[in-house]
Amino acid sequence: MQLDIVEAQNAGGCIIVCGDMNARTAELNDYTRLADLQDYVEVPDEGTYLKTFIPKRSHCDKTFPGSGTWGCELLELCRSTELLIANGQTVGDIKGEYTFTSPHGQSTIDYFIVSAEHLSSVADTKVMRDAQYCNLSRNMPHDGQKSDHFPLQLDLACTISTSVTKLVECIECMQLVITAQHLPAIQVC
Repeated sequence: MQLDIVEAQNAGGCIIVCGDMNARTAELNDYTRLADLQDYVEVPDEGTYLKTFIPKRSHCDKTFPGSGTWGCELLELCRSTELLIANGQTVGDIKGEYTFTSPHGQSTIDYFIVSAEHLSSVADTKVMRDAQYCNLSRNMPHDGQKSDHFPLQLDLACTISTSVTKLVECIECMQLVITAQHLPAIQVC
């Protein structure tokens, strides 16, 4: 996946990776902190610098990933490709809601991950905690009809290009909705 991301970045693409990553990341950094580089180069004050660029990411799921887990792998992928986790950084998902439920508990393992330079284009993310799509009972086994993952919604403030030379400004935002069956559908909000 890393090579595909780098190839798309080199082509000038905006990267959005979404879905079930089976990765718990808690509130660990998905970017390399400036303080981690201070032994090698002179760095500006991180507190002042990052407040304008990367908001603090929140998550209800505080379980730290163990060494060698998918959570660590996902965070390393983000760091090495300059991608950021959008969950827990917008008004609609300020707490970093749980995205999965089972009789054993809840976790955040489904993500929207975007290019760092395009994080400002993310107008909102939402975890759609709706019984229409999900098996919400933590006391009963999965019923096979509804997903145990909540659908995620990503709202983008965007410009749509209809040709190489003509740009049409998008008056309404676009939504990318991952349904219970994990099939992407694009809708105009």
